[in-house]
Amino acid sequence: MTSRIERFDRAVGLILGKLYEEFPHEMRVLDLTKLDPDADADEVELFRQSLNFLLREGFVNARAIASNAPIYGNVSLTMNTLAMMRRVPDSLQPQVTWGDRIGTAAKAVAKEGLSVAVRGFLDYAGTHMGLPRRPPET
Repeated sequence: MTSRIERFDRAVGLILGKLYEEFPHEMRVLDLTKLDPDADADEVELFRQSLNFLLREGFVNARAIASNAPIYGNVSLTMNTLAMMRRVPDSLQPQVTWGDRIGTAAKAVAKEGLSVAVRGFLDYAGTHMGLPRRPPET
C-alpha cells in the first residue's frame, strides 16, 4: 500500500513536471483530471490538495476557477521554483537538473522514480533556498 506522503510526492511531481514542461508559458487552464488519465476521484482530490499546498507554500502561482473544482487558471511556476528546478543535484552524474529529473519521471508516470525525485527536490528546496522542508513520512 502506498503511503499518503508517497501519493503526495507523486501528485506534486506530476504538477511540477507539467508546469516545467510548459514553461515559460502560463497555463491558462490546468485541469487536474487530465494529469493522469487513470486517476480516480480520490486521486484527483489529492491533486487538488497538493496544488493548493504548492500555492500556499509559494512554489506555484494560480487561481482556482471554481471553488472545490479540480480546474485552475493562469498556473505557472514561481521564479524561486524555476531556479530550484534548474539546479543540478550534487549527487547526479551526468549533470541533470531537478526539473529534467521530475519532468522525465512525470512523463513516465513512474510512481517510484517520481516520488524519489520530488522528495529530493523538496529537501533541496528546504536546505538551499530557505523554503519549507518536505513533511515527515506518516
